[in-house]
Amino acid sequence: MRKRTRDRTMREHPDIEQLKRQAKELLDAFIAAEPDAVDEVSARYGGADAAKFALHDAQLVLARSYGFDSWPRLKAYVDGVTVGRLCDAVERGDLAAVREMLRRRPEICNLERPGHGEHRALHVAALRRDAAMVHLLMENGADARRGIWPHRDATSALRFAVERGYDEIAAIIREEEQKRSGAQPAAGVGGPDREQLRELDVAMWAGDQERAIALLEADTGFVLRRDPDGWTPLHRAAGMLREHVVEWLVQHGADVNPKAKGDWTPLDFAASGRSWDEDGSPAQFASVAKVLVRAGAEITSVSAVALGDMDWVRARHAEGGLANAASFDVFGPFGGLLTTAVTHDRPDMLALLLDLGLDPDERTRLADMETVGYSWGMPLHGCAGAGKSRWRRCCSRAEPIRTDKFAAPARPWVWRLALATMRW
Repeated sequence: MRKRTRDRTMREHPDIEQLKRQAKELLDAFIAAEPDAVDEVSARYGGADAAKFALHDAQLVLARSYGFDSWPRLKAYVDGVTVGRLCDAVERGDLAAVREMLRRRPEICNLERPGHGEHRALHVAALRRDAAMVHLLMENGADARRGIWPHRDATSALRFAVERGYDEIAAIIREEEQKRSGAQPAAGVGGPDREQLRELDVAMWAGDQERAIALLEADTGFVLRRDPDGWTPLHRAAGMLREHVVEWLVQHGADVNPKAKGDWTPLDFAASGRSWDEDGSPAQFASVAKVLVRAGAEITSVSAVALGDMDWVRARHAEGGLANAASFDVFGPFGGLLTTAVTHDRPDMLALLLDLGLDPDERTRLADMETVGYSWGMPLHGCAGAGKSRWRRCCSRAEPIRTDKFAAPARPWVWRLALATMRW
């Protein structure tokens, strides 16, 4: 089992001089070939050469260990450029301060405001009806359709603006979204595309595939529609395992390989199980996957695991190209390849993935948070949720999978014993 390189935890009141010293210590330790330093650098700096590794390289590795993309962004955080202060500046209407903070740390535009649920800067600006601030945030990549759990669709900044009659705010948001999407206008909340999409979702969630197809036939151009995040009707139909709708969409020219949120194809989304209803099953997925693959859908690590294609997985691993989808994010953390194997009742695939060194406590960094936080225990959670009781009881007799976010992963024998004793 590969050793997981731990992340560093920022102290409550960070000091840039201390961080500089840490970078220098990391540099010295890496050059001296100290194992922990070598592991940390290797995990976050591809092809590092001790003979050429310099202080600025060590600073980059340190920043990544703390959850930042670069040393300047880490420094900006220490200097007080935080999402909390950004939202405070938005609340004051201080355009100059917001502009400067986004110049230094553009990623905080869509992070959650600490202590305010999942509110973001754009929520604050939209609720203040601050048109200039909304325009500035949208220009810097704010997501106007990201809502607040558990009613995300009803709590986006755009929805707030529309329902409160802030027409000028909604217009700014839609105009900026259209610029981002290019020639195709983004669907607007309350517009015909949005209403049709809502009707389509209702029909598919109800399992009324005839109604869903009738709605699509009423406007065949809707087949090619994408929302600002790249989701298409085929993503929705595949994700809900609506085979007849998937067939209809494919026959009417739907692209079978579009990527939503940067990663998710319709086939991968179907494999993830994130939109399955209580009747969803691996067998239903296999039928949907057959339609998509026949139409040219690309196989990825997620779909290969779901389909039980062990030869594909072995080949990609040998090439160094087996990507664990635990880094993907869709409607919250996605467990990854081990969780996918559990979801699709594939114990042989699960055993193979463990043999290949995948982390039995696979985790993903939680999105939209300024501080570093991770999900954990997703494979076991999926097992318990699927009712695999003997595996759950077996694991519960062993040590907990994690006791804190830097705990060691569960012992491999726990998983081996679970595999040997569970009933599928």
